[in-house]
Amino acid sequence: MTTSEKISSLSGYEISESNIAWCIETTVDNMSIYVKKHLLKNAKKKSLQNKQNHFLLYFVENELKGFLMYRIEKNNVCFIYEIQVARDYQRQKIGSKLLLNFLKNMEDINKIEIFLNVYRSNESAIRFYEAHGFVKDERFNDIKSLIMKHKHS
Repeated sequence: MTTSEKISSLSGYEISESNIAWCIETTVDNMSIYVKKHLLKNAKKKSLQNKQNHFLLYFVENELKGFLMYRIEKNNVCFIYEIQVARDYQRQKIGSKLLLNFLKNMEDINKIEIFLNVYRSNESAIRFYEAHGFVKDERFNDIKSLIMKHKHS
């Protein structure tokens, strides 16, 4: 990471409304090929505003360009709900930097299982997650999406 780049870790209680708004708009923009925008915006707004969330925010020259949102659930289960990067910053390893930072932070939590959900048709995301140690968890089958689990968790 260069000096103009930084990752900030915030809870759902600490993140600003403007950063939440950016996260919602970026998620809707990136995911609109899978779900209709008007349906997605309301669902993502509710999801992203949950105070139990934790965020890793990726800044370039003090401008938000990507984020990872997760929540630690019951029974030492952690679920990554979003990894999103602004379209003009995609394919620049920002998603990898966010995910690697997250995985390093999770190393300190004993016996945590890490899961995420991905659209089956999003082959590039599936390859991305597999390259970062996630495997398909066949216990959960859905026509549109699949669950992936981090193999080291």
